[in-house]
Amino acid sequence: RGVLTVVQEEYALFAEAFIRQQPDAPLARFLRERQQALSLQLPEGDLRVTMTWNTDNTDVDLWVTDPAGEKCYYAHQDTAAGGHLLEDVTQGFGPERFQLSDAPSGEYHVQAHYYGYNGNRLVADTYVTLTVTRYVGTSQQQITRHVVRLVHAGENVSVARFRL
Repeated sequence: RGVLTVVQEEYALFAEAFIRQQPDAPLARFLRERQQALSLQLPEGDLRVTMTWNTDNTDVDLWVTDPAGEKCYYAHQDTAAGGHLLEDVTQGFGPERFQLSDAPSGEYHVQAHYYGYNGNRLVADTYVTLTVTRYVGTSQQQITRHVVRLVHAGENVSVARFRL
């Protein structure tokens, strides 16, 4: 369910951005038709944090701590402020997504918890890509990306700190 939500939201955002830039292009007409056929809704919200990684058979957990000090993660997927972790992905490449519609002001801390790796260690190091989207679906939308390397199973790595 979480992966499907992420794909639908990203497709809706892509379609909307293209249509705004080139409203009369043939692709824009096609994308409008796809939006309608798929009943795509443009996502909105103050904060969306999406984490993916590059190695299969890997379990990396997204941890987001809000300004009140409450941590959202696989064992605590909903916060008092309304934050929600869509899904705990334990295989594959992610994505894991945290979202918050009406985010309180203050500092947020995002960590990657390298839970474990079940593949061939000779293949590649594990790198996490974190995308932080503020004010999703609005004219004030801001996107930042962060990349970190994970080395040892069990470690927690700080990926980003930011203020809203």
